[in-house]
Amino acid sequence: MGSEHKLADSDLQLLLEKKLSLLVELFQLAQAQLPLLDKPELEPVLDQKDECLEQVQKIDSLIADWQSQHTRPFNDQENQILDRIRYGLEDIWETEQKFEQRLKQEKDKVSAEMARLRNRSQVRNYLGNRSKTGKHLNLRR
Repeated sequence: MGSEHKLADSDLQLLLEKKLSLLVELFQLAQAQLPLLDKPELEPVLDQKDECLEQVQKIDSLIADWQSQHTRPFNDQENQILDRIRYGLEDIWETEQKFEQRLKQEKDKVSAEMARLRNRSQVRNYLGNRSKTGKHLNLRR
């Protein structure tokens, strides 16, 4: 991203707090997507997650800029926020894993249904190659 101006020493805490608030929002969206897997309301939630993640990435870039401009270690307040960020990222990761599992279950269910339909179609194809009157089986009345 590249900083166009010098970031103040106090900007770090603001950036970390903003990142934390975005991660809370991202976690809430990740939670909201779980029951929406097969519903049309999922698409807007995924869009919101993407937007939120883009904002997090911008904040990460600003934090990297701050770190390149300042050499001091993080203070106690900043470390506390960083800990909360780490825990938040773990919660988001776990929720995303649950969502991925649900996606896989749905995919497997759809695949099984498609295979079942394909098998039924193969029977139809087989039957379609035979006379529909049943004369080859001596079933005509």
